[in-house]
Amino acid sequence: MFVAGIVVLALLTATLAAADLQPPTVAAFNRYVRATEAQMVPEPFLRVEGLSDVERRAALTKLSRGEVYIERLSTREAGKSIDVPNGLIHH
Repeated sequence: MFVAGIVVLALLTATLAAADLQPPTVAAFNRYVRATEAQMVPEPFLRVEGLSDVERRAALTKLSRGEVYIERLSTREAGKSIDVPNGLIHH
């Protein structure tokens, strides 16, 4: 029981340390959000609506079978990837 308490305490401490964001990380994340939102403006409401006919048919076929349609997108600022010091961004 004592060992389990130590493990839980260690996990909580690690989680708290990981949540301490530094100002440069927050600033880079905010730049990333602005660039991503700017990139999304001309996009249709549903992503599949903006695909070519062939891509749309393939995506809709997958979706109709209950599968997931996944497309890798990347956000760039002035053609370059956005450096996020001490952080990772996944969306």
